[in-house]
Amino acid sequence: AMSSLEKQEPVINLINRFRCKNGSYKYIEWRSQPAGHLIYAAARDITKRLQYRSELEKMVNISEDFLQMNHEELDYQGITDELLELSGAKFAAFNIYDTDGSKFATVALSGHRPSIDKITKLLNINILGRTWPHDPVRAKKIKDATITRFPSMKD
Repeated sequence: AMSSLEKQEPVINLINRFRCKNGSYKYIEWRSQPAGHLIYAAARDITKRLQYRSELEKMVNISEDFLQMNHEELDYQGITDELLELSGAKFAAFNIYDTDGSKFATVALSGHRPSIDKITKLLNINILGRTWPHDPVRAKKIKDATITRFPSMKD
């Protein structure tokens, strides 16, 4: 970058990584234009843009992996773990409905394991592998959505 500026050539899209006091990192993109002995420069924080790009790339990779699998080898737990990480949710469940939609089974569950164990113990049920009957209240919340977010495990 410095050799370009010395040659009076602009420097575009130079990215620096800075560590913050809290240990996180910020990515700053610079654009510089030399003018004789002066350098005019502007910088912007592109941290969120890079995070979004990384998340999008991860979603594409997960989607490609998912589409490559056949029905017998689907890794529901792996898919649920990835969805949990991408969504930023506290918990994620993968449910499969039967052919007529009258019931569904929870085939994978991800989240804070001690909390899941506590809920399982309090409710005295095993959520994973359990078949659930059709619930009109839940059906109204879910509607036609492929993915549904609930504010808490109670919902």
